[in-house]
Amino acid sequence: MHHALDHLQQRKNPQPYPHPNPRVRLLDGSIYVLGVIGPLFTIPQLYGIWVNHDVAGISLFYWIAQTIGSGVWWAYGAVHHERPIILSSALWFFSNVLVALGVAIYS
Repeated sequence: MHHALDHLQQRKNPQPYPHPNPRVRLLDGSIYVLGVIGPLFTIPQLYGIWVNHDVAGISLFYWIAQTIGSGVWWAYGAVHHERPIILSSALWFFSNVLVALGVAIYS
């Protein structure tokens, strides 16, 4: 028995990796760099929370939502074997958990 969306899977034409076009290869590589750098931008927030115990103006709801979202992205990346998504979302998940936990503790 065929499923309704089988035809979509059959039509997929994955591009080769590494891609023959140098611009696409550069984009592929930059995703890993951005996946690591992005979560580092939470360091000032983490410093303010964990060192200064300053949680003024920080929404616990927002950071819980961000944590859930990054967890869903991690699951998506894991299911589809997309390493850039797995790496980036795992780093975002842990940084979001640290912020949410700090806000919960110091509120």
